[in-house]
Amino acid sequence: AYTPSGPRRQSESLAEVVKLKVVAPQPWVEEWGPTPGKNPGKPEWREYPIFRFFNYEYLILSFTMGVREFRPDIIHVDYPPWSAVFWQCVLVRKLFAPQAKLLAGAKKNTFRQPRGILGRIKKMISQEGSRHADHIEAASGLAAEMLQNAVAFPADRISVVTHMGVDTDAFCWRGGFPELWQRSELDRDLWYGSYVATYLERDVRNILNVSSLRDFDRFLRALA
Repeated sequence: AYTPSGPRRQSESLAEVVKLKVVAPQPWVEEWGPTPGKNPGKPEWREYPIFRFFNYEYLILSFTMGVREFRPDIIHVDYPPWSAVFWQCVLVRKLFAPQAKLLAGAKKNTFRQPRGILGRIKKMISQEGSRHADHIEAASGLAAEMLQNAVAFPADRISVVTHMGVDTDAFCWRGGFPELWQRSELDRDLWYGSYVATYLERDVRNILNVSSLRDFDRFLRALA
């Protein structure tokens, strides 16, 4: 999985109670910053180069992915059962850790199926991949429904984890607007103040024909 600085805290907390090894794709490491050094009680980090097909479809350039030496009880891959790296984990488990449970992650709530034979092939691969997953963590209820409808994955083997990979403390304070995360130098209070003044007080107020700006501001604060 990729590991930006926020979710690393989750891995570090988990490593306090179990022996944990994180396999990180090098391009993701370059994007999110270097992985932490080796510290007692922290996860073991291993970075590997990848062969990328397109977008987020890739294979780890390692035959064992460190599984042969680590012998895990659980392998968690942060991708759905139709991704290339998931199938790589299926092979690695079969060869080096057949006792391990295989968990997958599903963040998107849509299943894009091309028309014709390509769509049927994707459907077949997806259903077969799902058969190899012991459990799937879905990022939302919609993602869970998609897994049940698109690939017939059993509902009792799906957990909805809405805060998957999210630093909730930072998110609740800074909010969910992409620009605030893409540009860390932006001041949160100034940005939201400008947003309210530009879009809500001007555009929304005009559309709703609001006569009292003071009441409208109180209404916004009550909603917040």
